[in-house]
Amino acid sequence: MKQYHDINDTDTCRKAGYKDLIRLNPVVRVVPEAEGRGAKSGKSREVRTNNAIYAKKFQLVVMATAIEQNMIMHASGATGTGKTSLIHAVADDANWAKICRMVGIAYKPVKLFVTNMVSYETPQEIERKRELKNATTFDAYSDLVRYMVEGNKLAKTHYPLIFIKEIGRAHSPAVQNALVTALEKPTIYLFDGTALDIGEIRFVMDSNYVSEEDDIYVLTEFDTALKRRVEINLTCDYLSPEEEAMIVVNERKVKVKDLAKVKKVVQLGQKIRVRRKEGNLQSLTPPTIYGYLAAVKLMEQQPDMPMEHVMGSTLLGSAKEEDSEEAWLLYDEVFGLRMESRFDGGLSSPLA
Repeated sequence: MKQYHDINDTDTCRKAGYKDLIRLNPVVRVVPEAEGRGAKSGKSREVRTNNAIYAKKFQLVVMATAIEQNMIMHASGATGTGKTSLIHAVADDANWAKICRMVGIAYKPVKLFVTNMVSYETPQEIERKRELKNATTFDAYSDLVRYMVEGNKLAKTHYPLIFIKEIGRAHSPAVQNALVTALEKPTIYLFDGTALDIGEIRFVMDSNYVSEEDDIYVLTEFDTALKRRVEINLTCDYLSPEEEAMIVVNERKVKVKDLAKVKKVVQLGQKIRVRRKEGNLQSLTPPTIYGYLAAVKLMEQQPDMPMEHVMGSTLLGSAKEEDSEEAWLLYDEVFGLRMESRFDGGLSSPLA
């Protein structure tokens, strides 16, 4: 069932078509230690993931070229299309060195800095933050500015890349507009009079802007001036049902006897996405490859568990009361009538 190329086989990936899938190695992700008001800003931690990332070759080529040529990137797409995972996977050296060889660009390691747009509550916080020391408050560089300073020091040996997460969740248009000034190149002037050279700093942002069904996650419109600063717009879409099933089968080493169930798991996920796009089933978590893998793992570990309980603990587990009937009707459409429905004629969740 293999229908992809492995990034570790660089020669084969180089010959692959631009729409071909490429499997990237699991990565170590850098995440902020805390978010929002009261968070200890400036601290981050590394989280090792166990799941490989699959991406279209053209996405890897575009991102690698943008990093090498220092073009501001914006990745947009619905929740669950892998925007964040893709950025972390490309920046990780387990993949980046091989991507450079595949694309044919000069290799330097990427140093990734991650910050969250929602953590900047006012325009001033894009540049500075108030800190307390010895009972005295003072202005200090924001995380974004501090990352620029650190990145500038590494520019000769690395590609410094600042990842600004979820720009649509800015607290106001003014905060997004302040980001425009912060992205001015090659020099920005800080509140303390420092002239900071950021000509070698790379930037990538992500958002749900292109996804109508994810408007709930967008707090402000995309600032026009900020939009003009973006040079590369990369739209991330869901993979086809066949591609998603292939990934689940490959990652879980699914046995032949379970292939039909795996395809139905993916089919249910696809139907949930359609309903969510229509404005329904909003309480359900958007289906992702990780959700499918969790369902299949539970199915493997508990082979005697009825599928309604497997799905009720994974893809359908977050359905609120108002969505429950529609969600379980979808289940019946894909898997057939549930055991509980056969006996009592009901439509409620078997986990209720």
